[in-house]
Amino acid sequence: MANAFPPNVAGVNISTPTGSNVGSFNWNTRDKDLIQKYREYYYEMMIVVDKLEDEGPDEIVFPKKPTRRLESLLEVQVDRTTLSGEDLNQYLQQNLVYNPIPSCPALDKTFPDIKSIEPFLIAGFQELGASSSSSLICHMEFGRYLIQAYELFQQMKFSPHVKQSWADYLQINVGISDTYAKQMRVITEKFYKYKKFHHLGIPFNEVSSDF
Repeated sequence: MANAFPPNVAGVNISTPTGSNVGSFNWNTRDKDLIQKYREYYYEMMIVVDKLEDEGPDEIVFPKKPTRRLESLLEVQVDRTTLSGEDLNQYLQQNLVYNPIPSCPALDKTFPDIKSIEPFLIAGFQELGASSSSSLICHMEFGRYLIQAYELFQQMKFSPHVKQSWADYLQINVGISDTYAKQMRVITEKFYKYKKFHHLGIPFNEVSSDF
C-alpha cells in the first residue's frame, strides 16, 4: 500500500538559505514562523501533485494551508528605527484613528473553564489571519481571551487528567505558538487600559518586536 500523504515535515528547514545566501531583512519571530510554514506547505503540495500525476487520485490528501495569508508580508514595511521621547509621541499622535475603528470581537463574558473558551480562541485566531484584523487593538482584544484562558489553564494544570503543557495546548488545540500568544498577553496587560491605544492605527508587529 502506498505511504500516507502528505508527509509530515513540520519543523524541517526545507530549502532554507544558509551562509552567504541568508537574507538580511529584519523579520520578527511571528513572520519567520509564517515563512517556514509556507515553505513546508508548498513542499508538501509539490509532493502531493507529483503523486497525483503519477498514481491518480486514490489516497490523495492535500496538506492544510496556514491560516494567516502569506500576502500579509507584502504590505508596506515601516521603518523600524527606535523612537523615543517627543519623536515617539509625535509618531503615535499621527497614527491615531478614531473612525473607523477596526471590527474586533471584544471579550464581554467570563468563562468557567478552558473548554468553554476554546471555541472563542480558535475563531479569534482565525480572524487574526486576515489582513484587515492585523491592527494592534484586534490583537489586544484577542489577548484578553488569552489572558483568561491562561488563568483557567493554570487552575487545571495540576489535575491528573491534564497531560499537556500550556504551549502544547495552544499549538494542538488553537494552532498558535506560545511565543506569539505570550506577546499578545504581555502587550494587552501593559497597554489595553490606555484608551488611546485602542485607536492606534499601527500593525501589531510594530509593537510586538520589542517583547
